[in-house]
Amino acid sequence: MTFPAWFAFHRHPALRRAVVANSVYSEMILRNAFFSPVEVKGWAWAETLDVERRNLWRAINLLVSLGFLVEHPRAHTKSPRRFTIALNVGPIDT
Repeated sequence: MTFPAWFAFHRHPALRRAVVANSVYSEMILRNAFFSPVEVKGWAWAETLDVERRNLWRAINLLVSLGFLVEHPRAHTKSPRRFTIALNVGPIDT
């Protein structure tokens, strides 16, 4: 399945060499995070992707700041962060 943000993701200069961001984005697609928010438990995702937890959160925060992931409110203060994939993103600044 392709969607407009997928093409923009692969053309984005900051993400071309961001290996962890690519892994996170791929995992979100595999978990079908298009319409229902997916909970991200840092330790579990870091282990699944075989990355350090701090690098996982850096990649997630980068994807959120660039508009490729949408963060949703937490159910409770200690609940995991929840995200969906943005289907469209704005123009890419190069």
